[in-house]
Parts: sequence; structure tokens; C-alpha cells
Amino acid sequence: MPAGHQRRPDRVLPGQVQTIHLPKTGRSSVAEFSFATQASVEMFRARVLVMHQNRILQTLMISTPEAGADLAPRLENTDSPVFASSVCEAPADLAMVVNDSPAGVPGITTIANGAATFSEPAGLDVLVITIETLLSDTNVSTAGQTLALDDLKLVALLVQLATQGFALKRELGRQINLADFAGATRIQVVEARAKAYLPVEFVYMGQPPNINAKLCPNAKAALSDANACTSATCKYASNAKYVCPAAFWGFSKCIERQPFGQSDQHVFQIPQPGADSLSPFKAAVLAASARVAEADMTEPDGLPPALTALAPKVRLARSWVAWQKDILAKPAATLLVLLPHTDNSPYFLNTLHWRSRRSGTPRCS
Repeated sequence: MPAGHQRRPDRVLPGQVQTIHLPKTGRSSVAEFSFATQASVEMFRARVLVMHQNRILQTLMISTPEAGADLAPRLENTDSPVFASSVCEAPADLAMVVNDSPAGVPGITTIANGAATFSEPAGLDVLVITIETLLSDTNVSTAGQTLALDDLKLVALLVQLATQGFALKRELGRQINLADFAGATRIQVVEARAKAYLPVEFVYMGQPPNINAKLCPNAKAALSDANACTSATCKYASNAKYVCPAAFWGFSKCIERQPFGQSDQHVFQIPQPGADSLSPFKAAVLAASARVAEADMTEPDGLPPALTALAPKVRLARSWVAWQKDILAKPAATLLVLLPHTDNSPYFLNTLHWRSRRSGTPRCS
């Protein structure tokens, strides 16, 4: 499915979708697409998506080649390098590819019900930055605090996020059929370029709340019992005097993210049929900061005896080198417990000095 466009936004071409058959042996069927460029061929881009069950397996880009180079597709992101798709995976109701153009303009390709669309929503970058800033500022200002759902600070944050999330819904709704948009339960988001982030978790399905809106009376019930109340059935959902966390996509949708540039930090395993339960723990590896109370590590009711009740073998790592070795030792560790303290600790500088004299000790990390 290629979606080609040129420099001017009015030259975005409609997406084309075709189906091919991949037999167990022999050649597959062929899909052919066509698109035209300007006579000068100043710049053009066309994205090709390889999909199965409306889930994106690979994204490729065809663009104006460098001087002397061939016109060949460039691999952007790979969810499945061999085009495999597990039989137990549910089809995605909505698949989205997020990318930024060479000029930095964010764009979204959306696939639903066999149709593909592409747009570069004006102001999308501002919405994303605003949501990121709201979350970052709140994390800093409430560090170390435990906020109840009805805390005024948290309600104020929900109001602001809902306002931005409603604007995000409006932008996405301009290119997605309303029925597909509202009825989607499984959503796949693929990043085609580095830092091409789209916070779909904050799409807000209710009415945008007033600045002084209160928490929806049904909010706690909606979050604790999926059958109690939803944004589609709640009588307060269309009332701007209230804000409800259940109206955010993050609480009502199954969202699969495929980050750009997979590395050892991004490990994805496709579930196999029957693999729907956890095996008993065989071994545990434990390490703790020096700030952890000694009694928690040595008393009969401390952490090591508690772990022994879960795993027959518990290995206590006293250095980072030992931690790495204990993970790989036999029997293989299936439970890892690390109790660190953070950079916000008032003892952080003293701990760094202590660690410099006794390097590689997880009990002083």
C-alpha cells in the first residue's frame, strides 16, 4: 500500500491497497501500484506498507534518489522481518504509521477497513509537545507524592489532557471514518522515523471539559470495573462540567506500539497459541541498595525468605558483575528483584563517593 505525496500538501495522492497471496511454495501473486511526479521531479515520497490482518509488518520508503543512485525502497521499520504473523494475534481495527517529513512536518498514514489515508494535520506537533510538557511538569511537581484520583492536582491535569486529547481526536477524525474511529478496540501505532511520537493514549472520547470541571462521579467505578460504566454509556460523558479518565483511549483501547529503530532495548515476542500462562519461578536473583534497611535483608521475615517461598533457588548478588553472572547461572533466573534508590536521594552524592571507593556494588547503587 503506497501513499505518495510531494512538497505541497495539496499534492497528497490517495492511498492504494491491494492483496497478494503468499503460498507455502512457489511464487506469490503480484501487486502493482502507480503514481505520478511533477515533470521536474523536485521531490517525491511514497510509503509502502506490508500488512497482515490490518497489522503492519514492514514499512518502506521510496523517495527521490540521490544523483546516480537507483530508485529502490528503503526499509524504515520492521515488526516481522520474515512477514510472519502469529495465528493467535487479533487483527488491528486501526493501524497508524507516524512519520515526520524531511521538513519536520508530522504526518499520519491510517489504515482501517481496507482503506488507507494520509494527512499532515496542521498543529499536530503543537498538540504532541503540549501533552508531553503537561506530563513532564506534573511528574516533577508531584515527585514523591501519592495522589488520589480526586486530588485537585490530578483532576486539573486530567482537564488539561482531556482538552488536548479532544483536539487530537478532532484532528485524527478528519481522516478516519467516524464509525471506524469510535468502534476501534485494537490499535497499532508504528513509528517510521526517530522520535515520531503520537500520544494516542490521550485521545479523549468525551466532550472537552470546562477549565473548572470536576471528576466524573462514575470515574472510580469505570476504572475498577470494565462493565460498570464507559464513556459511551456514562450520562456525564457529554457534560462539560465533568472529566473522566475512562474517556481516554489509554483506558479503553488495546494499543500496540512499534518504536523506530529496534535494538536490544526493544524486544518483541509474538505470543504463540497456548502460551497464555506463566510457569512457576525456578530461580530468583536479588540485589539491594545500601540504603535498604538491614533487617529487610537479614531478618526471618525479610525479603530473601519471602522470595524463597516463590522460587526454590534465591541468589544474592553483591556486585554488578555477580548480578550479570547470576542471571545466566543455572537454573536460569526467572525472577529478578533489584531495590535501588534514585538520584533524588539526599544521600546521592555521598553514595557516589562511597561507590567510587568500592566500585561495582549494587548495594550502594
